[in-house]
Amino acid sequence: MSRSSACVLIATVLWLALGGLCGAEAAEPIRKPNIVLIFIDDMGYADVGCFGADDLRTPHIDRLAAEGMKFTSYYAAPVCSMSRASLMTGCYNVRVSVPGVLYPDSEIGLNPDEVTVAEVLKSRGYATACIGKWHLGDRPAHLPTRQGFDEYFGIPYSNDMGLTTHPKRNFPPLPMMQGETVIETEPDQSQLTRRYTEQAVRFITEHKDGPFFLYLPHSMVHIPLDASEPFKGKSKRGIYGDAVEEIDWSVGRIMAVLDELSIADQTLVMFTSDNGPASQAQGSAKPLRGRKESSYEGGMREPTIIRWPGHVPAGTVCDRIVGNIDVLPTFAALAEAPLPKDRTLDGRDFSSLLTNPDGPSVRRVQLYHVRSGAAQAIRIDDYKLRIHRNRVELFNLADDIRESKNLASAMPQKVAELRAELHRRDQDIRQHQRPPGRAEAIKPPMINTRPGSEYADADRKFQGIPSIARAPGGRLWAAWYGGGKKEGPNNYIMLSTSGDDGQNWSDLKLVVDPPFRASEPAVWVDPGGRLWLAINLYPKGLGGGDTQMWAVTTDDPDQADPTWSKPRLLARNLNNFNKPIVLKSGAWLWPAGDWWMGRDLKHPSRPLLSDDQGRSFQPGGPVLVPPKVREFDEYNVVELRDGRLWLLTRTTSGRPYESFSSDGGKTWSPATASATIRHTHSRHFLTRLRSGNLMLIKHGPIDQNVGRSQLMAFVSSDEGRTWQGGLMLDEREQVSYPDGCQAPDGTIYVAYDYERTGASQILMARFTEADVLAGRVVSDGAALRCVINDAAGQP
Repeated sequence: MSRSSACVLIATVLWLALGGLCGAEAAEPIRKPNIVLIFIDDMGYADVGCFGADDLRTPHIDRLAAEGMKFTSYYAAPVCSMSRASLMTGCYNVRVSVPGVLYPDSEIGLNPDEVTVAEVLKSRGYATACIGKWHLGDRPAHLPTRQGFDEYFGIPYSNDMGLTTHPKRNFPPLPMMQGETVIETEPDQSQLTRRYTEQAVRFITEHKDGPFFLYLPHSMVHIPLDASEPFKGKSKRGIYGDAVEEIDWSVGRIMAVLDELSIADQTLVMFTSDNGPASQAQGSAKPLRGRKESSYEGGMREPTIIRWPGHVPAGTVCDRIVGNIDVLPTFAALAEAPLPKDRTLDGRDFSSLLTNPDGPSVRRVQLYHVRSGAAQAIRIDDYKLRIHRNRVELFNLADDIRESKNLASAMPQKVAELRAELHRRDQDIRQHQRPPGRAEAIKPPMINTRPGSEYADADRKFQGIPSIARAPGGRLWAAWYGGGKKEGPNNYIMLSTSGDDGQNWSDLKLVVDPPFRASEPAVWVDPGGRLWLAINLYPKGLGGGDTQMWAVTTDDPDQADPTWSKPRLLARNLNNFNKPIVLKSGAWLWPAGDWWMGRDLKHPSRPLLSDDQGRSFQPGGPVLVPPKVREFDEYNVVELRDGRLWLLTRTTSGRPYESFSSDGGKTWSPATASATIRHTHSRHFLTRLRSGNLMLIKHGPIDQNVGRSQLMAFVSSDEGRTWQGGLMLDEREQVSYPDGCQAPDGTIYVAYDYERTGASQILMARFTEADVLAGRVVSDGAALRCVINDAAGQP
């Protein structure tokens, strides 16, 4: 070789080496895929076109299959919660002690110590969201936000577990949640699929730069079935088909936004269902035998599709055994995330099948647990053994997918083999079973209508924050709380009554005394003449979360000893602040909110709204008070003559803040400081009088902040722009927390407290609007500083 040739060769080799090295450095590394997991409720194996439905239009799901891989032996579980537990944990539900179905306020849920697929993906930098039906526990410790999800929007259990869908079950109103806050109750179910989809599109768009994990468990097609107007009445299979076709629209919308953002090739989309079709619905599992709750194939084998352009070959089919328990290890492998090493997982990584559907099986065995937790069947390769009520069935699923030919008597050795393996595996799971998450069940407060000597006035060292109401016949009722040496866990609620216009008051007629704080009662007579007693309970203390708002009612409030209803839970994580008002529309608005000590906007107050005379309540829109002045959102609301609602709330600024609503409390303007009213950091009382004027009770003159003294009443005839009068109800220090009502003859009753830990008095003022305008008592029958209750205990 010549010298020049050698130089050329060396130069060429160096160029190729350097070019190859530079090319390797420049090549973009394989990016962790975004993951969208669409999980349908109660969908049958043959409820989409690509799995055999010839009477339903599912073009988007069919396109997903045409561009991806169908899994024809994908197993879930026969009912809701157990299926979701397997999906989240990579384990059979029995191993993680989640039962077949969890109900509202169940004391158990998915243990926070379990490692969920969301937590696995978060460890690799994924943004995570759960949008839709959760159904793994609705107590705070069990919610998605405590199980690895950054966001949650949806219904925490099945859409049939509400007040209107199951009134005889005494379920609370069906909650729609955002994060850990109930934002409304009994939502319009025709809009659920659309609302979930909108939230999903928002999340994808916000996290388009990835990686993200979107878990989208739809409430449909679980009963009660519904669909939005564009789909209602349009399918060939009734409302069930309408709901399925809207689910298909949702899938199409998800696929479209991935295309619009140019991230479809970077996103794995998985579509499946939690169990087979319900017997009450029109779903189909053909050609499979059985339906939801069954251990036949139709109860657990689900129509499943995975699409990942450029990675999963289009138009392919995989018949290998896979299922919910395999999702966590598979997604972990795709994200290069480590699996937890301190626990047993039942699932296996099937990512190898995504590129080679005919590749080796990742597992040969599938167990079929039923709702009771019993392991009722086992599949090993093509053979399936099912044992139910001493009936033994053996099927070869390769030849008999319909499970119509029982081979048990012809193949006793195979039966024995599968029975032994079923027993061995079931025993292993139970011997290594992990505990569920446990939270104390919500129990209604005890209503003590015969309080004993332990509630004697002489032993009470603290009491305050009263409320007062007048029955249609004139009997007065007052409620307040006290007990212990100060505000705290020893506080309980008391109720007293007067049959002589407040001149004399009874001993305690009722006490609510749970083993934790009970406080801030409100008494109110509704338009039908019922007396309501609202109760706030704090199982975890003030500001500790999981607060509860309860109520009891009586239909005969003019009796000294009426009969009371059973306690009813009105709201979670919201508290009563003041008595309700009735709007011109007939709707009720109950001032409620979160006694949140933190100065942020994560826990805004929301009035409770009812358009059915108190049979159900749903939270209204959030009231946003600037964090720098926010603390104890105690507020009143009045309806103005122009139809707007005016909300006036306590703040730390020396002025109350005000907010307005033009839609009945569904939305509120940002709160701003009142331009005309100054007030100390304490509760005021605002109401509309029978004359049409407004009345405000506050500390000191309208334009002064005097601290907790000089409790005064003012009247406005121009909707709060100016105030007249100024009746001094009590000028002393340490008077606070007024509440009032008015009789048909115009008499006004106001209750308030004086020296909560000193004199410990609950007092009443009785007066008229003329007294307020005159600035002094001018009416017959008016009286100030009337004693409702005097606790003689010394602090």
